[in-house]
Amino acid sequence: MNTDVAARIASTLDLSQPVVGVEFLDKGYSFDRKFILHTAGDDGFLLRMSDIEEATIRREEFENLAKVRQAAVKCPAALQFGISEQYSVCYMVLSYIPGECAEEALPRLGPAERYEVGRQAGEELVKIHGAVEPLGRVDDYSVRGEKFTRMRREAKASDFDFEGRERAERYVDANLHLLKNRPTTFRHGDFHPGNLVLQGPTLAGVIDFNRSDFGDPIDDFYKTAWFGAPLSSEYATGLLIAYCSGQPDAEFWRLYNLYVAAVLPADLVWTHNLYPDQLARSHALVERIAATHDFEAGGPPKWW
Repeated sequence: MNTDVAARIASTLDLSQPVVGVEFLDKGYSFDRKFILHTAGDDGFLLRMSDIEEATIRREEFENLAKVRQAAVKCPAALQFGISEQYSVCYMVLSYIPGECAEEALPRLGPAERYEVGRQAGEELVKIHGAVEPLGRVDDYSVRGEKFTRMRREAKASDFDFEGRERAERYVDANLHLLKNRPTTFRHGDFHPGNLVLQGPTLAGVIDFNRSDFGDPIDDFYKTAWFGAPLSSEYATGLLIAYCSGQPDAEFWRLYNLYVAAVLPADLVWTHNLYPDQLARSHALVERIAATHDFEAGGPPKWW
């Protein structure tokens, strides 16, 4: 999908400011095509395009994002949704939040500022989890349990082994029952510094809700082990303390460890299938995560 097509779609939109330029935004792992629509009078807009076959789920995402915005979450405003039969895409137009990706900005901040960004992120996540009323309860024990089993099977079939695998698998097997009767909330689905926009040391917005869904809210924290804590333990600490209104309790840590342990083989399978050139990096990170997490008693990780 090239910029010319994005410009043609942009020309049909009813926006508050005329578009004077279209810029392809090549960031993130999403399969969506994202473009900044530059205007003369404001911060511009974000045009996000998906395959037309995803129209139903993307419309739901758009509607949920509007509800998240209504809950006073710092996130893009959902402005327009449409379908282009001509180009076989569905699209949404969002307000654009200028700033710098926290993944790039955090290393340049001081420890206290990194903690403060994490604290602000935790406050936003509390609001996100309460922003959209679920239609019913999600059976995480069945849904997540089936996925964990399938990913473990696929990793074994591909001979993806790692130091600490047996310990992680034993922890999952012994604690999967914790997912029975867990609360169901709206979830961001990909909450980490790569999807946070900073303006200086201040959190300006949470972006990329295209993996949002419903289920156990603690599931939104496992990527802290991959993308948050390795970048800044201060950020990760601030995130959890703000979300939990103080020290996380024992139940939080047991569940956090369960999600982290269960996703370790899935990370290798996912990387191999989509980004095979990054498999060595993924393997090293998986082993580092396994070595720094308590897959025995389910207590806090070493970065805490």
